Amino acid sequence: AYSRAARACEAALRAENRGKREKNAGERLAIARCGLSESLRALGELCDDAKASVRLYARAVEVGEEMVSAVSEEEAPREWATAQSDLADALYKHASFLKERNDFLPLYQRAVEAGEAAQRILKKGFFWKRRERDEWSELQYCLATSYLEIAIGIDNEDSRDLLERSVISYRSALRKVDRKGFPLKRLRALEGLGRALMLLGDLKSGKDRRRDFDMAANAFRSACAAARRKLEPTSLAMNQTRLGACYRARAGLGSRMGARIFLSRAAAAYESALRLYSPDETPISWMENQDRLGSCLLEMSNRYDAAAARRLLLVRALKAFQAAIQSGEAENYPHLRATILTRAAVAHRKLATAGSESEAMGRFNSAREACEAAIEVFDRMGTAEERSMNRYYLSTLFCQMAGFAKDKDEALKLYDRAIEICEEAMKVGDGDDEESGYGDLLGNLMFLRQRARFQKSG
Repeated sequence: AYSRAARACEAALRAENRGKREKNAGERLAIARCGLSESLRALGELCDDAKASVRLYARAVEVGEEMVSAVSEEEAPREWATAQSDLADALYKHASFLKERNDFLPLYQRAVEAGEAAQRILKKGFFWKRRERDEWSELQYCLATSYLEIAIGIDNEDSRDLLERSVISYRSALRKVDRKGFPLKRLRALEGLGRALMLLGDLKSGKDRRRDFDMAANAFRSACAAARRKLEPTSLAMNQTRLGACYRARAGLGSRMGARIFLSRAAAAYESALRLYSPDETPISWMENQDRLGSCLLEMSNRYDAAAARRLLLVRALKAFQAAIQSGEAENYPHLRATILTRAAVAHRKLATAGSESEAMGRFNSAREACEAAIEVFDRMGTAEERSMNRYYLSTLFCQMAGFAKDKDEALKLYDRAIEICEEAMKVGDGDDEESGYGDLLGNLMFLRQRARFQKSG
């Protein structure tokens, strides 16, 4: 139906441009352009092919610019505002399909200019009938999303102001959207509001930071409630993941007891997301959420003093990591698998120190094997920092193993191996980079050599 409407509008525009200009020709052209713009944008949303969507939105932008240039703000402000609003909608939707920063940022900025121009006029003359509420909500969502994407793209001191404007626009959209008539629009606005508040919280400190994270969590919870499990399982899973990230961020801003509560909520959110993902159909999302769940449980284990509680959490974390590592699709994503192997090594190491001495060396060896497997992958496709820091971790692991060794000669061999690996880490790392951890490596190497000398001297 939209395709037929677009073809009809195109035909009408061609006919009007070829024929003689009659008295009401301008009105007919405006109607045809408006119908064509709406049809093209609807087709872009419904199209399964991303390239085809880009072409449709690009054409919608052209039609929108024609609409704006054909209407006078002074003579017909309401029609001019509608044309600007339609243009803003086409611009931000076109930008959302582009990957390169230099391609999408100008489009988002143009969408903001058109949207703010429309907003300036619409604020004056709205009587807030149902149709106008929907139009206002759509415009505010367009502005909010454009502000958010520009803030992410520029990542500088101006981003805070853009994020604050994004939050205001999302809230304005939510106040006017019809919950029953447009549940999907409300869901998308809640998602955007949560994302904007999370990013805004990262730029603040103290009570303001906590408040923004709490409001972001409320937005994501509302989005989870709005997403229907059968119709929007992907949105529900994504918002459960975002909610977990929000709770983890919030855990670092309160008391020890508060951190436990927020981390347990984060773990529950990740587990809810995992029930909606599949290791066969969505392997990356499933593996990443297993990794997030395990990392959350590892972090929670640090907040408990009781050995039994720590051990239980570490076992759960290790189970999550191993599920991701051993999945059938894990081999197709070697870098992600190597990252998870590194965290599994941490869990094994913590379990070695939290358990009995009889099983400590077994746990240490499991940690060593996981770490060595990760290093093998990072040597092929990792960064210099990843290659260096994993060797650094392996050297500290051998150092701990030496402390548990029963024989003096065995301990000395482990210290020598730790020194050798630490020296390798210094070679493969970027010594000129202040954030590369070179100083930590040097300090660790000096400590290992001191321990080896002490061991030799008896």
